[in-house]
Amino acid sequence: MVANVYPSRAAERTIFLERFRNPADVARNGGTLVGNPTFLSGGGVRLDGAADAATFAIGATELAVPEISFDCRFTPGFAVDDSANHYLYDSSASNRYAVVKDILNQLNITLGDLSVQAILLGDYQAYWLTNEENRLIVSSNGTLTNVWLNGTQILTNDSTAWTVKYPTVLTVGSRYSGIQFFEGAMHSLAIRARLLTQADVDAIESGRLWTYPNESTLYADMSTAIIDGVADRTLDRSRNGLTVLLGNGTGTGTPAWQNPGFLFDAVNDLLTLPADPTGTFTVAWKRRNEATVFESDLTTWNLIKVGGGFTGLLDYLAWWPFTLSPLQQVDLNYQWAGGRA
Repeated sequence: MVANVYPSRAAERTIFLERFRNPADVARNGGTLVGNPTFLSGGGVRLDGAADAATFAIGATELAVPEISFDCRFTPGFAVDDSANHYLYDSSASNRYAVVKDILNQLNITLGDLSVQAILLGDYQAYWLTNEENRLIVSSNGTLTNVWLNGTQILTNDSTAWTVKYPTVLTVGSRYSGIQFFEGAMHSLAIRARLLTQADVDAIESGRLWTYPNESTLYADMSTAIIDGVADRTLDRSRNGLTVLLGNGTGTGTPAWQNPGFLFDAVNDLLTLPADPTGTFTVAWKRRNEATVFESDLTTWNLIKVGGGFTGLLDYLAWWPFTLSPLQQVDLNYQWAGGRA
């Protein structure tokens, strides 16, 4: 990319991102339109299947990463079993990263100029949507490759080994040589230097990948200390507005406020917390100058309560009524570390 046209979160490690909003942004993103693509009012670009595509100049080392994921959103205007080649994307000759729905109606995945796997029609047809939006995610670390179509895993831990290549052109909507065009709408293509898991894909598909902070049951950033002798407390920033008492709330066991953060002495200091998490949940907490810790039990939660013996400077405590995905955990650690993770 020649410009950071579309912002992304640091945890994503975005290499390339195109959302096809308008011709000007495509050009700013290093892109050149081929043929006469039609931009859609709601975002995305319609390709005619005969001459329309887009090419993007990229740095020769941009895809030379140990982990890589391709996330493509598209609406096919052709039947999945039409026995024709339709490329979603491709890259420079001899340096190819590509996906094509091929003449045998397979989804053929190329990484590092190697055809890693041809996914048979029978293994993905049930999840393919014609004339509706699809999302295809290919994620690999060079030795294991996974593919999801609309949230369903259609290739699991394929062990075909491949090595990084160095394309300088990325093509969306056709083969690199300008043939075998895609017919339909292309909505976005994102390439990230991240290996994704099923939990990450589930979060992407549910739309909660980055909205998870708003879905917390408790979110205490330890930035407030309200001392009134009746209900000494720090504010819960979640939508629930739960009560987190400092000590017992009336002056006993109150950790020292460091503005922000609370310093616990490991003997008497505690928080009086609302009801314990139950079922499936994630508890996250962070001491000053340490990485965020994620737990699916009450190990640290109980330490912070009466008689627990927690020690150190606590900056954050939160919990969610679901499991945070690995990418969400990386993102939260980054946020809580002030962008230094």
